[in-house]
Amino acid sequence: MHIIASVIATDTDVLALLRKLRTETNFFIECKRSNTKKDASTTKSTKASKTAKLNNVDEEKFSTYFDFKISQKFIKPHQILAINRGEALKVLSVKVVVPDFVFNRFSNFCAYRWINKGNFNHTRKRILEMSVKDSYTRLVQPYIVREVRSEMKSKAEKASYEVFSTNLKQLLLMPPLKGRPILGIDPGYSNGCKMAVISETGSVLANAVVYPHKNKTDRDATILRNMLKDHNCSLIALGNGTACRETEAWLSDLLQNNTFAPLDVTYTIVNESGASIYSCSAEAKKEFSSLDPNIISAISLARRVQEPLAELVKVEPKHLGVGMYQHDLPKKQLEQALDEVVMECVSFVGVDLNTASQCLLKHIAGLTEKRAAQIIEYREKKGSFVSRKQLKEVKGIGPRVFEQCAGFLRVGPVTPNQSNEFYKNASTNRLDCTYIHPESYDVTLKVLKKLDLKLNDIGQQSFINAVKLKIPLLNSVELSSSLGSSVETINLILEALSKPLNFDLRSDCTQKPLFKKGLTSIYDLNVGCTVTGSVTNITHFGCFVDIGVGQDGLIHQSKLNGFNLQIGDKVEVKVINLEIDRKRIGLQTMNKL
Repeated sequence: MHIIASVIATDTDVLALLRKLRTETNFFIECKRSNTKKDASTTKSTKASKTAKLNNVDEEKFSTYFDFKISQKFIKPHQILAINRGEALKVLSVKVVVPDFVFNRFSNFCAYRWINKGNFNHTRKRILEMSVKDSYTRLVQPYIVREVRSEMKSKAEKASYEVFSTNLKQLLLMPPLKGRPILGIDPGYSNGCKMAVISETGSVLANAVVYPHKNKTDRDATILRNMLKDHNCSLIALGNGTACRETEAWLSDLLQNNTFAPLDVTYTIVNESGASIYSCSAEAKKEFSSLDPNIISAISLARRVQEPLAELVKVEPKHLGVGMYQHDLPKKQLEQALDEVVMECVSFVGVDLNTASQCLLKHIAGLTEKRAAQIIEYREKKGSFVSRKQLKEVKGIGPRVFEQCAGFLRVGPVTPNQSNEFYKNASTNRLDCTYIHPESYDVTLKVLKKLDLKLNDIGQQSFINAVKLKIPLLNSVELSSSLGSSVETINLILEALSKPLNFDLRSDCTQKPLFKKGLTSIYDLNVGCTVTGSVTNITHFGCFVDIGVGQDGLIHQSKLNGFNLQIGDKVEVKVINLEIDRKRIGLQTMNKL
């Protein structure tokens, strides 16, 4: 019987029937709380509950699925991922209900295929019928269940990749706040608040540790005030981790008391997801070999405001706090998908050869980690780059690699004070400070001649104004035909010439860090009150919003009111549900700011 059952279950026609049935059948997914499941032995359920507790699992997070039933056709990707995680943590027991008619179709097919053929014999018929039933119960039904679960998992993982990739792209392309010093604070209780001031170029100027929640003295405020005044810093980047709200309240009191006068100091809350992981990484130790990892976290927070892309690429994407159950995805596929997003973002924005780190350079098309290291080594030995063509002097960068990467690299002064000297250098080509590819330089010179403009004037306001006035008068099709180039290349050249030197494409984005004061606790909220916040994460089931109370609120997709939100968007929301014990805040979109 076992042999016959195995033959039936592996028959190609049977498998074809099962594939057809799987697409036609409406399967139901049933979930129960695992420790309430009445198994033959109660030991198993008790063990499952203990396992969940040992793993520090908050079982109430899965309360939605304690008595849950839904059709496979209507289950959402986030529900699949939540159910799979709950099952893996021994909190949920999951069952796929296979309708009876699947067995009937299967047994009828087997009867037609094997039982009703040949000479009739009661014993033969009985053995075959028992074999068919055994094959279905022991082999076929579990196979169907595995296929249904596998198909659901694949669908959910694909959706998770898409959500995470979209969110990551929006996060990496957040506009920077360049050209000003920033003080980063990594808040804490017993270990104190770690502080670090960075310069306009991101270098570390000073660091300190204060204990405002322990000592309750003016000494900590004096240290903070002196750090800000000594470096003419008026912006504070506060991490949103442990003791964030208490530190925010401390800062608010200092601001109200004009402690930092005459400086007009403001602060913003920064998502510190992944900062602690980065601070202990090899990349951080290489850059800050003598600094405490806690201080490195404060530096990272300040840099996330000053230049988000350059800092966030140092952190493994899955630790950045955006996405939908991304930790449950296969590591290799996740890293591959996210590396492509990071490369796309870095290539879109471009990087400055004179200030970019190795971690940032290696994400540029055509550059590997080794080539990026060789660029840094060349820069340290020979000094700052003054032109793109110098790249060809770097070991390992030949004509093919140069062709791949040159369009994504800029060459500019290291600090604003060096601008005049840099642009007056005879070796400097102002086109190297734009996103025009070197292959298009000849066409660009012809365009400049056509517009009666000079190469050395590129980037000046009078030049930009002249280009903007002449663009509407040009016919791109005729111009491209006369110059022997494509319309797209001509349009890109004209667009680049109408921008300042080393223009950052993210500058056109309206998303800016949210500078706020006010609510500092979830206990300040009431159902019906209206607050403002910033979107921190987007999933299939809704958007998470930081409203400044230490716990992100959720705008369910049914409460978005038609608004299409992205990470970083500022919104006005209404509190419609409040569960303080479970730290859940339900929101409804009122307006996009």
